[in-house]
Amino acid sequence: WLANHRVHDTQPTAVPVLLSDNGRSADTAIGAVLAVIDGTVVCATQGTVLDSISVQVVRELCQNLGIPCISSSIDWLNLQTEAISELILTGSAFGIAGVRTLIEIDVSHSFSWPGLITKRLIAGWSDLVGRNIVD
Repeated sequence: WLANHRVHDTQPTAVPVLLSDNGRSADTAIGAVLAVIDGTVVCATQGTVLDSISVQVVRELCQNLGIPCISSSIDWLNLQTEAISELILTGSAFGIAGVRTLIEIDVSHSFSWPGLITKRLIAGWSDLVGRNIVD
């Protein structure tokens, strides 16, 4: 709640990302944060954030679509060293959403939006639920 209000003071449409103490795990109040690195979907290491049903669905979609998917930690405090091409949020209320920008305190990171992997996952999720989740 507090993070939400602080972020919305300056970025009304932003979703705050909360980091673990060591900066190796990220999560939000509305859904899980996934990254695409070298064409592979990277989910948080199990036990570091909630392993939500939405993340489980993404893992199944990746398997069905032939998209590599792994569990690994990401150094969220040093994003310039990570080769993230796409950032994805997934949650029960909305399915899958691409992230355009991640703003740190003094630096902003832009991502392909929606990226190729994100588009494939959105199409797969839409097929799974029987309706276009973007509309």
